[in-house]
Amino acid sequence: MRYPAYAERHVLLRTNKVKGRLRARGLYALGVLFYCLLFTTQALAAKPTQAGSSDPSVEKHGSDTASLAFVRAHIPNAAKVGEGKLEVFIWKLYDACLFAPYGIHTPDGPHALRFDYLRAFSNEEMATSTIDQMRRHQQVNELLLAAWYNKLKGLMPGVDRSDSMIVIATGNGETLFYLKRKADKDDFVRTGFIRDRVFTKHFFDIWLGKEVEHPELRTKLLSSMPI
Repeated sequence: MRYPAYAERHVLLRTNKVKGRLRARGLYALGVLFYCLLFTTQALAAKPTQAGSSDPSVEKHGSDTASLAFVRAHIPNAAKVGEGKLEVFIWKLYDACLFAPYGIHTPDGPHALRFDYLRAFSNEEMATSTIDQMRRHQQVNELLLAAWYNKLKGLMPGVDRSDSMIVIATGNGETLFYLKRKADKDDFVRTGFIRDRVFTKHFFDIWLGKEVEHPELRTKLLSSMPI
């Protein structure tokens, strides 16, 4: 059935108006999406720092000399073996650096790991993660793990972004823990120690053992060593 000419013109006019509205809404939605992507990209590219402070990665390298001097007080002739960053998906967790006499690492000899944290962790998060890594890759008695967990909650207190820790294997069965708060001007402060060769081995094997969760980081830490 054919509609009168005036009715066809009316329908055509309404149809064009609807198309125009849909087209306008589509362009608006695309505009909103564009600006959301733009602001998201800018936010991700930005490096938030406190007023008057520089990029933490730059400050980390500036602190190498001080931390090396601190390590040498416990390990004569210590030198950097290697360093790397731990990233999980899009999250940067910490920078790690390995020190050993003359830059040569031996599992049973003295060595130290420095951690420069890129986000905050509670003491329970740090202790739980450490024990989980020991349990996942190594055969360790659960009662022993429980005892170590309770000790680690005190030895590894919660950290904020830009705090640092140094953990030292003395080579005689002791593992020493030191913490430096970014907000403090003091040097590294000892939080405690564990005198247990078994603990020392399992702790450092999380990063330096052959069965590690993040082999890329291990490779960087041992970059000057044949692996």
